[in-house]
Amino acid sequence: MQPYRPMRPLAFLCLWIVPFSVLSQNYCGFDFFRDLDPHAHVSESHVNQVIFDRLTSGNALRAADEDFTIPVVVHIVHNNGPENISDDQVFAAIEHLNQAFSNTGDFASDLGYYTGIQFCLAQRDPDDNLTNGINRVVSAEFTDLLVPSEDLGLKSLIQWDSNHYLNIWVVEEITRELNNAGTVGYATFPDSHGSQEDGIVCEAALFGADPTGSSVHIHECGHYLGLYHTFENGCPNDDCLTSGDQVCDTPPDAHLFNTICNDNTNSCTTDDDDLSINNPFRPIGAGGFGDQLDDQTNFMDYSGLVCFQHFTHGQSDRMSAAILSFRSSLLDSFGCYAPCANVITVAAISSASEVFVNESVTFTSTSTGQDNTEWYLDGVLASTSNSYDQLFIETGEHTVTLQLTNNEEGCAQMMEFVVTVLCPANALFNSPQTTIATGETITFTNLSTNADSYEWYINGTLVSSGVDLYYTFDEPGGQSIQLLAFAEGCISTSETLFLQVGSCNNGNEVNYWHFFNQAGSMFGLNFNDSPATQIESNPLGTDIAHCNSTICDAAGNLLWVSTGEEILDANYDPLSNGTGLLGHISSHYGTMFVQVPESEHLYYCFTSDANENSFANGLRYSILDRTLNGGLGAVTEEKNIPIHVTLNEAFTAVRHCNLNDFWLISYDHIAEAYVSFLVTSEGVGDAIFSDVSNPSIFYTTAIANSPDGRMLAHGALILDFDNSTGEIT
Repeated sequence: MQPYRPMRPLAFLCLWIVPFSVLSQNYCGFDFFRDLDPHAHVSESHVNQVIFDRLTSGNALRAADEDFTIPVVVHIVHNNGPENISDDQVFAAIEHLNQAFSNTGDFASDLGYYTGIQFCLAQRDPDDNLTNGINRVVSAEFTDLLVPSEDLGLKSLIQWDSNHYLNIWVVEEITRELNNAGTVGYATFPDSHGSQEDGIVCEAALFGADPTGSSVHIHECGHYLGLYHTFENGCPNDDCLTSGDQVCDTPPDAHLFNTICNDNTNSCTTDDDDLSINNPFRPIGAGGFGDQLDDQTNFMDYSGLVCFQHFTHGQSDRMSAAILSFRSSLLDSFGCYAPCANVITVAAISSASEVFVNESVTFTSTSTGQDNTEWYLDGVLASTSNSYDQLFIETGEHTVTLQLTNNEEGCAQMMEFVVTVLCPANALFNSPQTTIATGETITFTNLSTNADSYEWYINGTLVSSGVDLYYTFDEPGGQSIQLLAFAEGCISTSETLFLQVGSCNNGNEVNYWHFFNQAGSMFGLNFNDSPATQIESNPLGTDIAHCNSTICDAAGNLLWVSTGEEILDANYDPLSNGTGLLGHISSHYGTMFVQVPESEHLYYCFTSDANENSFANGLRYSILDRTLNGGLGAVTEEKNIPIHVTLNEAFTAVRHCNLNDFWLISYDHIAEAYVSFLVTSEGVGDAIFSDVSNPSIFYTTAIANSPDGRMLAHGALILDFDNSTGEIT
């Protein structure tokens, strides 16, 4: 059977070692550079998580008729020797690159795929001057390059803004230090986008010399756009989206050097281990193609340069996801367009930046040099005149964009105005207290202004249209009160007030505490007794460290205990399918049970990885079903589902203001911001980042919330939490 191929911050530098006399064996220093930076694994994990989230989100990576075009500048660093290659050789290098990524010309292959990614030599430099995309720099110091020590020296010599150009440096020779191994090329990973080190370095003798030599910079462009070698991490293949090279349609591979292009090597027999529909090599009985030979003609393999011929569909998708997630500014660059012969000078004003609903704002352009003037309101064309009036009938923030173009391709200027539209009404009320007894009647006094009518809501249900609200709270528990004030076709919504009616506890779900002490006379507390009694024996052994969570049913009967790595049932035996969680026993505050909203029998178990494991597994969840296994429960097939990588052990959960859903909250040490996720019966939502930095916080510091869920405490910070939006201030 032929192999299946669908048709159609930090830099990790990959170095490709190729003896010039052979050009059939290659060696990569990827792990060497990882070892140089202690944070490399963490940054790489973040890249992979972001790409995974985009690939599994269900959103199209690009339109069927859309190409991503990346501007390229080639810096030839030479000392007036043969390394000062001709313009024609550079043109050939870019032509080979485009053929490889489009599966055409010298690289047309029945196994290949049209990636929809193309490259252009820049026609416009960062100063808007005309260029051919080739930049020559004389340097006796850096054309014979020692890496890694001289890498930044080379790139400091000349670099165009890496947010808008792919920089390729061509030198005479690259020599890796320490073991003096020769190399012919290396590249940065997508997380280096915009940084000083970002780009690709190649040796001149191969760059564009012929299709075989161009395979080097084609390979490095794969790394630049987020691809691994096909043999990354060897044979394990539990999930093809996260195992190996994290591309499903490249077979697992553990063979680094092949001297023949197709020698029938099958270095792994794990191709069909992943039974999911994502894996084209799942067992034949499951509709797949079964185990396959190594993909020795893939650009990201390590056979001879003459062998390299194709990318796959899955590699195309991963590269597109990397572009959209990390390198999207390349798509906005004007680098591929010649500078304007007639310069556009943009000048415009607005009559106001803040108005009430049903008021107008006048926008006037006095720009020069344009042939076309277009005004857009929230992305929709509104006018083509130099001046226009806009009536605003909806509250909120609106963006008015002035776009100016002339008849030259790539000649454009833009200016944006943000207009805040307010409702004249202001909804406001007060309450005499926020904690009351069950059955108590409370009067809420309306303090609103400029309103014509009102609506009062309790727990999202309309209860009154009067001016003030008189209400008797018969049900215990948390209650939310909100006032809507109406005026001139708009609505003002008050802040939500939260009342605690009766006891704080609706049940006894937290009546068992386990301390997991390794020694001592007490190992927890049982709050089913009054007063609480000590748990004096340790059924969990002596190897449990910092990670623990328990949950009971509403009557206080113990359901489960989690250590972050496994879940135990009420008898302290491993729960069915409850081992192999990707948390960590040493993760502080690193596991938690939350009942799935609107479900009587399903529960989330959240886990976070620990510093000891470089936080590699991040924040994840598994689903438990208490009706299984004779009532002891079991972990379902929905297990170890990735949520986010935060470089943090601690997290917490806070109830949503709708009193049904939850917010999962952590501090993201990568983004240096707080992050929250809405947890509903449908699953865990996307990350919501709040622009609050707490860089000195330790990864083991607990996050605590107030009983009403409106405030958080984290280290030295007291934070406001909006449990209707998930935002933290």
